[in-house]
Amino acid sequence: MKKIKLKRKTRETNIIVSLINKKFPIIKTGIGFFDHMLEQFSFNSKFILNIIAKGDLKVDQHHTVEDVGIVLGKFFKKIKYFVKERYVNAFVAMDDSMTNFVIDVSGRGNVFFNFKLKKTLRDFNSELVFEFFKAFSINSKYTIHINNYGNDVHHRIESIFKAFGIAIKKIFKKKNIHNINSTKFII
Repeated sequence: MKKIKLKRKTRETNIIVSLINKKFPIIKTGIGFFDHMLEQFSFNSKFILNIIAKGDLKVDQHHTVEDVGIVLGKFFKKIKYFVKERYVNAFVAMDDSMTNFVIDVSGRGNVFFNFKLKKTLRDFNSELVFEFFKAFSINSKYTIHINNYGNDVHHRIESIFKAFGIAIKKIFKKKNIHNINSTKFII
């Protein structure tokens, strides 16, 4: 896969997404929890990404999270010729939380959630999870269904992003690059 670099610059944000030839992703959005989720996605998808985002965080996190979803969606639309599977699903259990993440590479972007999350999680507005996936699905042209339950909001969101990564890995039939499927390299 050739080197791909996408940019989006508006009055509110400046986003760059690119593939990098490293062991770990480089994620810097200015939103710590969101960076952690994107790292989980990148690691589990086997697409080691460089995502740099500068946004108007003094106003809100919304523009940054949504615009990262837009650019990431466009990234995956751009590599559509490498798609190996149209229909994929991934299950991730994380302590009390469980996610079933289903993707149809349909050419018709839409997202369906069957759950609600608490409004805030420390420094992150968890309602933005839906906004991220809405922006991603519209711009990638993937139809996404996410089923999730659990008590711990951090684990619920993290299981969603891990399952998202695994589903993307299946679409492109990417191989594991690490022996242990954990960002900690230990189980």
